[in-house]
Amino acid sequence: LQLGQTTPLVLLPAAARAWVVAADPGQRAHVRFRRVVTLVIERLIRRITECGVERGVGIVVVIATFEELLSYCYRVASVVGLVSARVFGCVRLESELYAVNLGYALQITNILRDVGQDFREDRRIYLPAEDMARFGYSADDLAAQRNDSRFRALMEFEASRADAYFATALGFLTPDDRRALRAAEGMRRIYSAILAKMRRNG
Repeated sequence: LQLGQTTPLVLLPAAARAWVVAADPGQRAHVRFRRVVTLVIERLIRRITECGVERGVGIVVVIATFEELLSYCYRVASVVGLVSARVFGCVRLESELYAVNLGYALQITNILRDVGQDFREDRRIYLPAEDMARFGYSADDLAAQRNDSRFRALMEFEASRADAYFATALGFLTPDDRRALRAAEGMRRIYSAILAKMRRNG
């Protein structure tokens, strides 16, 4: 895989940056792929064993910061895209950055779309606690289904982040891999439309 000189590796989580810039260029692709497969397995284990903690209105998943949310998105969505990029035959490292950022965008969109259902059915909150505090919106408000100005401002704030990741992913789509990523591009367009509809509907 090839990397353009201007590719901002800072968009990757710290662990991912470490193996992308491995010392031996000849081993990078193998190390990256092995690491991604490991993360996929870890994702499955986390989904099976994930436990909540007490927070006001029952057992909920608590994500404290946006950095924690990105780490979660990376493990449950971006790593799938990274594996898929290899399976689809991508040849540019930019396509890995495309996959990482698209994974962020898709998962954040999923979280926003299912925020009420996740709480009602599983007592799970994937919105960062720091963001909820910023807008003065609590788990108790979510339990009471308070769709007020605080909730709408919080959702718009997170939606703008997802939109930015969609745009960033598209910026990493190269002519060399455009054909290989047709399915991923279909997902990007579909989920971008879902996000846009949610933002229009408030």
